[in-house]
Amino acid sequence: MASFQKYKTKKGEMWMFKTRAGTDMQTGKVKYITRRGFKTKKEAQLGASKLFQKVSIGQSIPDKSLLFTDVIDHWFEQYKLSGVKKSTILNRETTAIPNLKKYLGQYPLTTISSIIYQEFLNTLFSKTTVKVPSKH
Repeated sequence: MASFQKYKTKKGEMWMFKTRAGTDMQTGKVKYITRRGFKTKKEAQLGASKLFQKVSIGQSIPDKSLLFTDVIDHWFEQYKLSGVKKSTILNRETTAIPNLKKYLGQYPLTTISSIIYQEFLNTLFSKTTVKVPSKH
């Protein structure tokens, strides 16, 4: 069940809802999902209803506080267990992962868009020197 609350902003009064999202498996603490910015209580109720519908059909709700760096670390631990060659793991560990963390690590996972990712690729490409063999 969600709770609904009115709050004030510079633009006027808005509505929000907060609902329990379960328990964090690592910390044991109760997690909540909060959504803000609804113009009316009815809109907030509709937003909560849509969220409950997603949960009921098994769609995951992204954790907006989860940073890319946390995800890449967890992914890499699983990747190493997948039977990949040691040379590939070493390459990822020394090249790919540090570059990804440097450029994307500070972003919350849900905010990384295709534009941000493309800017990362462009930056990486501009720092990479490719030598083209000359024809004699």
